[in-house]
Amino acid sequence: MSTALRNRFTHINFEYNLDDWLKWAQDEGINPYIIAFLTWRGGELLFNFKPESTDKAFATPRSWMFASRILQRFDPSIQRELLDGTIGTGAAAEFVGFLKLQEQIPSIDKIFAGENIVPKDIGLRYALVSALVSHCEQSKHYDRLLQYSLSFPRSSRYCWPNCWFPRM
Repeated sequence: MSTALRNRFTHINFEYNLDDWLKWAQDEGINPYIIAFLTWRGGELLFNFKPESTDKAFATPRSWMFASRILQRFDPSIQRELLDGTIGTGAAAEFVGFLKLQEQIPSIDKIFAGENIVPKDIGLRYALVSALVSHCEQSKHYDRLLQYSLSFPRSSRYCWPNCWFPRM
């Protein structure tokens, strides 16, 4: 951008905050899998712009909002290509892999109906817990969520995302 053009804008530097974005995303109805994925990744992929990169797309809070719209509006057969062009190839690959994990987790409805199925794989556990917390916030099944948390191995009961359960 030329200096003459840059001089026509106000430039503000700010830092991205995952917790603030997650709160906003929940209020705005962003796809819960995107919220779970970014929570799982610790926010590293909320904004991954690298000025030296030649990639055309990269993850930003805005592009994740667009990704949510893609998941809502487009056929799954073309979602991967659209995600590549929206959040970047690397972030899209990780996110699609995370979505495939979702297919392996136990039924949330069955868990809220009383089943205590706990996956052995830690990645599946994390995906399940994120989905349960998202569902719980919508359905207000807090008692069942707390009861289900006791099914988890002792070492993981106190490290659920977006919730805190004391060590037993």
